[in-house]
Amino acid sequence: MERFKIAVIAGDGIGPEVITEGKKVLSGIAELDGTFAVEFTDFPWGCEYYLKTGEMMPEDGLEQLKAFDAIYLGAVGYPGVPDNVSLGQLLLKIRRGQGKRSHCRRVSSRARAASASCAMPMRRRAASTRR
Repeated sequence: MERFKIAVIAGDGIGPEVITEGKKVLSGIAELDGTFAVEFTDFPWGCEYYLKTGEMMPEDGLEQLKAFDAIYLGAVGYPGVPDNVSLGQLLLKIRRGQGKRSHCRRVSSRARAASASCAMPMRRRAASTRR
């Protein structure tokens, strides 16, 4: 069974609520499919972390994230934290730090899970001109 390690940064505001439910969905799909499993590791990074520490994520944050197959990032933003800080020191730093396919939203279907999700196989999505 293939195991995917996923770094989770729930973020701020509604982010943690959405991420919690999303983790349930991903775990459920993995269980239904039976050919893969997901393992989540939560990181407390975000605006509340910034207000406590003065940084959106630790200096070695990007290095820590390299150990994962994927990053699941929730909403980022908080009253009192300027957008250039929240975006520049977390979201954009992560995207730029990945160096390749960051934020591409690659999708592939799984035989049993495809009917239960809105996933569209990559070859069909690439051919589609709809957004």
